[in-house]
Amino acid sequence: MDNQQVLLKSSPVVAVTGMATIDYLYVLDSHPVEDSENPVRQHDVVVGGPAGRGAIAAARLGNGGVKLYLLCGTGVHAEVLRTELGREPLEATLFERKQVSQRSAVIVTADRGTRSTIWLPQPYADDEFLTELPSVFDGADAALLDCTDPVLSMAAIISCRDRNVPIVIDTGGYKESSEAYLRGIDYIVSPQKFFGERTPGVSLEHAMEQAFDDLGPRVLVATRGQRGGVSWTKPVGTGTAPTRWKPRTPAGRATPSMEPSHGR
Repeated sequence: MDNQQVLLKSSPVVAVTGMATIDYLYVLDSHPVEDSENPVRQHDVVVGGPAGRGAIAAARLGNGGVKLYLLCGTGVHAEVLRTELGREPLEATLFERKQVSQRSAVIVTADRGTRSTIWLPQPYADDEFLTELPSVFDGADAALLDCTDPVLSMAAIISCRDRNVPIVIDTGGYKESSEAYLRGIDYIVSPQKFFGERTPGVSLEHAMEQAFDDLGPRVLVATRGQRGGVSWTKPVGTGTAPTRWKPRTPAGRATPSMEPSHGR
């Protein structure tokens, strides 16, 4: 294997499309009540949205090239988004449309740790953007997608499959419309609420098992905030049970371990 092959293998090119927003974060003592004035304890401006967060995470992990392609609006908030993305070790291409740009105001409470979000969406994919989209995945070793725009998600998935590019998709909350294109995705990452909304009335383990059977990914992950995540991986060999992974929590209370899943 020559040096170029080693470089490509150790430094994958990751193509990302979906929603990236500019998030204005406000930490308050408690959730505001109607007709009240509330001083801010802390304030920050960060890139949000599943595609935005995923692209930044991949870039900070040191991947060889992260390329983010997204639509945005116009005005000061679009410029703030460009500026914040420009601080990150990635290549961001923003296709501007004449409408208000995507942004969120996120209120976090210090007393209970709850979060409330008020947001405006990004422009939805149009014919011009969809025509350019397939070239986004030329030469990519992996793709990070989301479910915020079903038309964009479906078009990106088709382009990736035509090029044999592995797909990681962040579903966000459950949307019935996503069932049409989640089947056969390589890596599906969802918040815990996704599984409760998709299969109500059962445990997380059983809801994940049902989703694993229905959608057939190689890896299925449920994120649970500070409690860490749980994942199911495709069995190796006939008769092998799916495996559940319990990663280290941010507080370090659990060490990485592999546990076989039990029963249906």
